[in-house]
Amino acid sequence: MSAYTNRHILGGASPSSYLKKLSKIGAIDEPTLRSLVATHLVNPDLLEHDDFESYIAQRERVLLDLIATVMEHGIAPVEVLQSAPPAELIAGGESQTVEFKASAFLDLKTMQAEPQRKHIIVKTVCGLLNSDGGSLFVGVEDSGTPVGLSRDMASIDVGDLDKYELRLQELLRSHLSVTTAANVRMVFPEIDGKRVCQIIVAPAMRPVFVKATKAVGGDGRTEFWARRGNATTLLQGDDMERYKEEHWGKHGLPLAISSQRPGVAQEAAFEPNPDSPEFEMISQDLTAVAQIIDGEFTVRAGSQARPVWAGGNHSYGPLRKQLEDIGVIFVTSDGRHAVFTRDYVFRAPSAAAAMIVGRPTNGRLDWKVRGSGITYGAWQDGQGRGAGLGAE
Repeated sequence: MSAYTNRHILGGASPSSYLKKLSKIGAIDEPTLRSLVATHLVNPDLLEHDDFESYIAQRERVLLDLIATVMEHGIAPVEVLQSAPPAELIAGGESQTVEFKASAFLDLKTMQAEPQRKHIIVKTVCGLLNSDGGSLFVGVEDSGTPVGLSRDMASIDVGDLDKYELRLQELLRSHLSVTTAANVRMVFPEIDGKRVCQIIVAPAMRPVFVKATKAVGGDGRTEFWARRGNATTLLQGDDMERYKEEHWGKHGLPLAISSQRPGVAQEAAFEPNPDSPEFEMISQDLTAVAQIIDGEFTVRAGSQARPVWAGGNHSYGPLRKQLEDIGVIFVTSDGRHAVFTRDYVFRAPSAAAAMIVGRPTNGRLDWKVRGSGITYGAWQDGQGRGAGLGAE
């Protein structure tokens, strides 16, 4: 930027003002200007709305991720901060970052559990991920009136909030790109005597897609949703490509903490291509899933874990604490359970298994091919140890 532009065009004006001036002086249309701004890894929407705080947060996230790519070392994305109490957010009404839904599973008009209700929840979370993040309140009518979760929970035959949360997590995990679970949290505040669910969503590092299966009333197509004001909009074709370029930059942003190496194309596939079947680990009431992806043992987002480390001074203890500190393992506020918020790569299956059960254990025996009794060790031996992992 030249000194003249800085002093005489930008001056003390807000971005929403000087962008129009730049477009006029440069004799370029608005889409072209937005594309040029996006090449600097700046989100034009934030400038046009003079959203300084979101701009700073986005720049921090983007620059950290850029550094991570150059260093070939993952950096955890910025954690979502609850900017205001839930009651205050609800009182402010729906906006770019706040959305209300009366239910997730039950159509309160017909009193029937319908697939389309689930699709509405999935697409709204997708829209927040692909935009500036925010909060989706389930159990709150469009008017902002809390109606609670009791009827919604009864429609899917769950009697407590933990099971309700698990059903929501499974819904999102099954219908959103795997990488999206990194930035989703759920809490259950009480508003005017009604228990509601606040799904807190952080902006995604890369485009996120919905797989509209029959379970949500779809036909298997992949959809791209984004927030436009207080609405969630389906974008296709050129509109989608233009949005992705403007929002994430011309060349896209690398994904933080990923089993994919920088420079590997990822957008074409809905899921990363695994090198193995799914491995499942079941311990009492816990279920975790892992796969070998690009030769690395990867615990999948949504896997459950013990809420506390009970393995004493074992060397795995600091790793468990680190994963909690950076948000890979999220422990609920009541301390009753924990979940992997995103895919995470481990050096060995035993390290992964220890993070699940909260103590040292033999992962070669604990992980089993899903739907069979074949242990990871037996499967690996059958592969001639060609899965990219050696013996522990």
